[in-house]
Amino acid sequence: GYALNGWLVDPVTGVLQKDQVAPIQVNSLIDKPVATNTIDLSANLPATPKAGEKIPDSSIQIFDSQGNPRTVNFKWRQQADSSWRMVLDAPGSNTKPVDGTFSGNPATVTFGQNIPGQTAVAQVNVITIAGNNTNGQDNLRIGDTYSVKVDGTTYSLKVTSDNIGSIRTYSGLAGALANQINSASPAASVLATSSGQTIRVTARNPGTPFKLNTDVVSGTNTTNTIVTQTSTAATASAGEIDKFQFPQTQVEVGDSFTINVNGTPISYTVTAATYQSYSTVSDVVSQLAGKINQALGTTVTASSAGNILSIQANAVNTNVTSSATVTNSSASVNTMSSLPSVSSVAGVRQSRTVTLTGTPGDIGTQYTLSINGTAVTYSTTGEEMTMEDITAALANKINSNTSLPVTATAQGGVITVTAKTAA
Repeated sequence: GYALNGWLVDPVTGVLQKDQVAPIQVNSLIDKPVATNTIDLSANLPATPKAGEKIPDSSIQIFDSQGNPRTVNFKWRQQADSSWRMVLDAPGSNTKPVDGTFSGNPATVTFGQNIPGQTAVAQVNVITIAGNNTNGQDNLRIGDTYSVKVDGTTYSLKVTSDNIGSIRTYSGLAGALANQINSASPAASVLATSSGQTIRVTARNPGTPFKLNTDVVSGTNTTNTIVTQTSTAATASAGEIDKFQFPQTQVEVGDSFTINVNGTPISYTVTAATYQSYSTVSDVVSQLAGKINQALGTTVTASSAGNILSIQANAVNTNVTSSATVTNSSASVNTMSSLPSVSSVAGVRQSRTVTLTGTPGDIGTQYTLSINGTAVTYSTTGEEMTMEDITAALANKINSNTSLPVTATAQGGVITVTAKTAA
């Protein structure tokens, strides 16, 4: 590369030796840098500053011991009338521009309203299905419609000849209704369980109440009778024939038909289990004929023709002593009733207010709240103008710690700490 040449200087006389040229080399500075150790500052502060309004920052350039330029920043805040706070900040410095111990600004912490938490309680209603039982059969009637209405949505079940065999009892009816509620789409606001003749309906969401109504529309009831017909007397060629007419067409679960033949009662009871197969009077007549022949076939023969039952003595010149009775199922209407078992109680999240009053502390002043044993601390930066700034910063600190069971809001110097869930 190139070099800058110059004349040599006689070290004794100091006279230039113009006949001698050599590269110029600077080995050290003649003047050593001196670090800035004093600053004269004249500041013009507003006479009537607005409360909470930040005063513009200012800065001065200084030099360190190496001659490097540095910046000292000044921040201002009015403490009281004719009293100001100045914050010094020297970026990159290992020492503080101003150090020592100063009297802090007093602050007061006041704990305010405490709203206790309340665990939400789920509403529970118990529905009871009631009705008569005749001849060992729960009196479910074809055409009965049982309805449960929850918050305006109706869940209903109509008893038919096709489903009565699977329902069979009041207990089966309760289970079928509970299943319908639980399998609804969209999902019902409640869950249902059944036990015996009761349905326990519970709110899915504790603390959210529901409205429940029940209704029963009864099917048409048939009262059956048996009419004795004129007998055919015994002859030398045949035994006596007794006949009975069953004038109705439909039978009810629980109806029991009895034919007494020569002192032996033969009965057939209509059950829910067999109703789908034997649902008419002619079916009953046929079943009675079969049962008579099975029990008394050595002495009489029974036959059915529609709604007529005939019983004939097997021996010629032999009489038959017979009679008929019907025990009908109850004509009373079945009922469903609902009573609140557990009232709904809305959940309440505990909340507590904390008020900070006073003057914001200087840089590094720490404000700490303890939440369930966890300390949440905020250290001032010097940017805070009011205690509202401090409370807002503390609330942010609380919210940034997601492991805490609370959230916080701040307004007007008041922090409201609220539990994330109801107690």
